[in-house]
Amino acid sequence: MVIFQRNEVKRTRIIAALAVVLALFAILGVFGITSGGGALRVIIGVLALATLVLATVHLLSGRGPGKIILFHQGDHTILATNHLHPANRLRFFRDLLNDHSIPFSDEQRARWNALEKEGFHPVFNVRDLRKPYLLAICFMMFDDVYVLDHLGRWDYFNCHNTSEPTYSSRGVSPFRDDSILPKAEKQPA
Repeated sequence: MVIFQRNEVKRTRIIAALAVVLALFAILGVFGITSGGGALRVIIGVLALATLVLATVHLLSGRGPGKIILFHQGDHTILATNHLHPANRLRFFRDLLNDHSIPFSDEQRARWNALEKEGFHPVFNVRDLRKPYLLAICFMMFDDVYVLDHLGRWDYFNCHNTSEPTYSSRGVSPFRDDSILPKAEKQPA
């Protein structure tokens, strides 16, 4: 399994952007400024066009920032992501949280199904795991980390540039309307 660090992803995007610029200059040179043999022009033009297409596909293939929401509820936490299948992230989580992850029951699935209206999908139900450990894992893998604690307070952490939050703020919700959230489960007495 290969997981790119944020700086490697940023680096490949910069390289792709430079390839687009260089390809544009090469295409302009082929059709105007450069002099030389016709076969050389055609080969350089085809290579520049292929570079332009591949770099554009690479730049447009990004899925956008990865977001995760942690719903703390007593001794367990529900994790929901904005991408249903970010395979490398989910495999990484599964490997790290294997001993603490429990399957969703049918009632829990139905209960958390309302998140799909906002583009989030519940992916893990984690039991008996400390919040700092879980947050550190989320900071490494996702750009935006939202936390709803058991008292109904939101915390937001921005991790777009580094694996640690560059800033955080309280009271920022990822939803337009918090009424989609299910009420907290009753703890057994």
